[in-house]
Amino acid sequence: MKLKLLKIIFITFLFSNLSFGQSKSPFLINNELFELPGKWKHIGKIENSAQWAFANKKSKLTLLINVRKVENFEFYNKELSEFEFLTKFYLWETEFWEKMTKCRN
Repeated sequence: MKLKLLKIIFITFLFSNLSFGQSKSPFLINNELFELPGKWKHIGKIENSAQWAFANKKSKLTLLINVRKVENFEFYNKELSEFEFLTKFYLWETEFWEKMTKCRN
């Protein structure tokens, strides 16, 4: 893969009512700059999945951002296309959250 870092952004809800004049909240994660529209607050980090969590009180949104080298994922294979890698990531992420949900119940 050509990318040294994979930027994967999971949004629990879709953004709506975004405008170009809106303020931005900048965050630096693993030397990658993210400018989120509106007012966001860093609320923590999930160590198991290396995700940074953010919340927007006004919009009642939660956002998880994961930035790390693709080689660090257990399912990484240099033969995978970016799309194939993202598909595997999605499955891995889904399984992770399913396990977390079962542990809480």
